[in-house]
Amino acid sequence: TLPEAAMLAALTRAPSRYSPDANLKLAQERAALVINLMLQEGHITEEEAKKAKAKPAMPVIKPELESANYFADFVMDQLKALDITPNKDLIVRTTIDIKLQGTAQKTLAKVLDKDGARRNVSQGAMIAIEPTGAIRSLVGGKDYTQSSFNRAYQSKRQPGSSFKPFVFLAALEAGLTPDDVREDAPYENRGWSPENYDGQYLGPITLREALAKSINTVAVRIADEVGRRKVIAVAQRLGISSPLEPNRSLPLGTSEVTLFEMTRAFAAFANNGSRVEPFAIVEVKTSDGTVLYQHRARPAITVMNQTALEEMNQMMYEVVQTGTGQRADMSPRHVAAKTGTSQEWRDAWFVGYTADFV
Repeated sequence: TLPEAAMLAALTRAPSRYSPDANLKLAQERAALVINLMLQEGHITEEEAKKAKAKPAMPVIKPELESANYFADFVMDQLKALDITPNKDLIVRTTIDIKLQGTAQKTLAKVLDKDGARRNVSQGAMIAIEPTGAIRSLVGGKDYTQSSFNRAYQSKRQPGSSFKPFVFLAALEAGLTPDDVREDAPYENRGWSPENYDGQYLGPITLREALAKSINTVAVRIADEVGRRKVIAVAQRLGISSPLEPNRSLPLGTSEVTLFEMTRAFAAFANNGSRVEPFAIVEVKTSDGTVLYQHRARPAITVMNQTALEEMNQMMYEVVQTGTGQRADMSPRHVAAKTGTSQEWRDAWFVGYTADFV
């Protein structure tokens, strides 16, 4: 419509300042100025100008689609990584599932509205990828119009106990089994002692139960046993690229990582033990049809043996059945997962997977 065209034209001088999202009244005033200039130049009649100013343009943003801007920003970054400069019209086909994106956004906002104030939490993020790596939804915050910072892949946070699967996978690779027993009791390493979050100790406990109940003392014991550098090697093999410090608290998730990295690393468990390369771009071509890029899956790289994979899947399934992740149980549908909270409950994590999504 004429009022919409005028508002779009008015944006060009200072898009952030004259955006109807930032200041609707100012955007409408600028659009009215454009309409007056169009009238002066003879492009429209007085009657058209009068009607356009009487009914100024209003932005219509579907709440479930607004979050797709987080995905779009991510795609722009990926284009740069592919060395494609968007200096001309491009058609970029992506992996986004708009319906799923809307569901993710609404779910995140609903949880924050319900529990945010009580838990002193104002933000969150969520990613859903297929085990093969196709990113179907990526939500970087509660409301893109309020904050465009993408917490899904730009924010580094302590993963807490959601890091423990890497510790237990390293233990299985070193020859331990889920039914091996370790002591849940006070443990000291050169003056440093880990504590369980409830301050209680359960005594002799299997590794399976220790992961399900997220027992800190056992995680630290087995990391010391197999070697913290081996734990780091496992995490990096699965897809963690942020620097990991081999300090005594490493098994408790004190080295900062992104949600993107954690989702990618857990995807190896859902992808039959093969490393996953997440992707958002399927194809890029110019408006005349010249193909600049097409996604092609790389050959599978196995990052864990089949026995360890099956045991880890079973152990993380137990987390949802009897452990800290029971609220995520979708029986009879299988879910495997790990929860985590960072020090002083600053961050809360859930990384899990079904046959369809990580």
